[in-house]
Amino acid sequence: ASLELVDYLKRTRPPPPEDGAQEVVESQRRSHQEVVMLQNASLWNIAHNQLYDLGKLCGLLPDMTTESHHLQTVVDLLCGMGEPEEGCNNVKSSPPAVLREALSSKEKFLQHYFAISELAMGTYKHMGHYRAARIIGNHLADMYLALGEPMQAEGYLLDFAAGFKEDGWGRLHANALKRLARCYKAG
Repeated sequence: ASLELVDYLKRTRPPPPEDGAQEVVESQRRSHQEVVMLQNASLWNIAHNQLYDLGKLCGLLPDMTTESHHLQTVVDLLCGMGEPEEGCNNVKSSPPAVLREALSSKEKFLQHYFAISELAMGTYKHMGHYRAARIIGNHLADMYLALGEPMQAEGYLLDFAAGFKEDGWGRLHANALKRLARCYKAG
């Protein structure tokens, strides 16, 4: 559902400015763009969280072993989604098609999970919402650590620790540095 909302927001555009006070129109346009960016970032973040939960439910997370009940859940979800609509343009990039592909294997799941997470994180950073971006980065670091790739997690953990230091949260900063040290030790 989140991917469908993001798709819809991409296709909608604000109405063209009318004649009149150009500064007011320009200010409203910028304000509208900021609202749309925040909505997009929030929707990408929701999609990131929902995809993680779906991966957990279907046994697609790196530290999970896929069992028969996971496969049955995937089959049930795919059957419940129905067949793709043939009349649609871009059937392969539609949200249901992306979800079908993400459920097809652990590799495809991780590919889509990382892509959606990076989109959410990048949008939050572009808007100056660094704390929200760091939280997503922390989730990505956890995923890379579960994959056994501690060096991929390093950058996210460094950014996470730096954020706590900037905000003056000593205990959280120390905990983040401990996680970073374990990351270095594993790598």
